[in-house]
Amino acid sequence: MLNPKISFVVPLYNEQESFSVLIERLNKLMESCASLTFEVVMVNDGSKDRTAVLMQVNALNDERYHCVFL
Repeated sequence: MLNPKISFVVPLYNEQESFSVLIERLNKLMESCASLTFEVVMVNDGSKDRTAVLMQVNALNDERYHCVFL
């Protein structure tokens, strides 16, 4: 039987203040459905704050997360 992959695409723009809450909620959701495989594609849409750095650090620490920088 196939194990489907669920992908979230999350656009981000100047989200440094709420980034940790987003990651916490996504992790909690993914952990509650442990039988499924997830990936999160975070798309930085030209943020002027530390959003891009937070995205990179998170993706380096959790293989479910991927980054796209516009």
